[in-house]
Amino acid sequence: MAAAQVSSDQWRERVPASNEIQFDDVVHVVVIPNFAEPVETLARTLDTLAAQAHSQQLVVVLAMEARDKKAHLTASTLTARYGSYFMHLLYSIHTVTEGEVGGKSSNENWAMRCAKTRLVDELGYDPSHIVVTTCDADTYFHPSHFSYLTYKFCSDESRYLRFWQGCTCFYPNVHDVPMLCGVRYTLLSVGFLGQLCNPFAYSLPFAVYSLSLNLALEASYWDPAVIPEDWHMYLRCFYATRGNVGVNPIYLPVGCECVVDDTPWTSLKACYQQSKRWQWGAIDVGFIVVMNAIKRAPLLRKIVVLYTAWEHHLLYNVMWIAMILAPYIFPTWGYWRFNLWVSFLVWNWLALVMLDGIYRAWLLPRRQHFKHSTEFFSVHRAVTMMLYPLSDLVLFVVPTFHAHLRMAL
Repeated sequence: MAAAQVSSDQWRERVPASNEIQFDDVVHVVVIPNFAEPVETLARTLDTLAAQAHSQQLVVVLAMEARDKKAHLTASTLTARYGSYFMHLLYSIHTVTEGEVGGKSSNENWAMRCAKTRLVDELGYDPSHIVVTTCDADTYFHPSHFSYLTYKFCSDESRYLRFWQGCTCFYPNVHDVPMLCGVRYTLLSVGFLGQLCNPFAYSLPFAVYSLSLNLALEASYWDPAVIPEDWHMYLRCFYATRGNVGVNPIYLPVGCECVVDDTPWTSLKACYQQSKRWQWGAIDVGFIVVMNAIKRAPLLRKIVVLYTAWEHHLLYNVMWIAMILAPYIFPTWGYWRFNLWVSFLVWNWLALVMLDGIYRAWLLPRRQHFKHSTEFFSVHRAVTMMLYPLSDLVLFVVPTFHAHLRMAL
């Protein structure tokens, strides 16, 4: 709440006049990778960028794919409509070449190389003043997001060893998806905020994040040969800096749309496929093991980053199975098995209902392109949240094992 109540000009005023980098020195390059996205989807994202108080500090790069036959038309249409709102509105056309995997990571890699050539090599911008933000085609930023990020960049002496992560949430169209999907996206939204606020957690970037151009250059940009890009980019930076990078929070919600299809059934399948696609990130566990063996970094940091990846990809998914089997594996638990499960489910449900209400009512009022309900409590929503065990099983545990099985084969 505190960050959301600070105006953009107040963020500027908080940067000391004696600071090495001043607020107005910073240039934000916002890369929007997309493939065959409708113009209006991208337009909604650009709406929230144009609404930034200091939008003239933004260079927006529409990262298009050559295999999209409408790429040039889409980019030209949006450039004509929004070009005047930003310092520059550029677009790149990425062709998948031999050794590359089509997807967000390879597209970002090409787009940022093009942007660096244009801004630094041709126009003479100082790379040490450039902050790169990568987002999805349907990302809705808080109006003060980049002012807050500018302040964080200016005030951090370790700015070239930092990622910045906003509070990713899926509330913009959460009421447009089937109930089971809506509960899953609510769990994700509340869970991401909790992880970001947890002082004991080792945070890793997810979906929408920022880093300095200097750090991206040190890591040789994004890896064009992988599908998972956020954690993998962090790991490239981790080993390039001998384990000295870290993730700092931006306590402002960043809206991303839930996947929606033509029918409830196809929307449910699309949500399942999205979850399975995210779990391909488990491949980074093997990458970490290999890199830990050949790269130099403090041993404790190597252990922590390996444990974090193992926890997210190989431990969370067996939580439900372990909780179900525990009373049967340990016979002495049998007497209070029922009480254990009732208390576990009820307390988690109550916490979810309360945190969901706080999030929607207090953190997301009057947000552009958010169509969620802002009432703190409704009986219908509270009852819907009772589906969370089933939602977690069907849209997290099963697709996780599905992804792992496919990787193993």
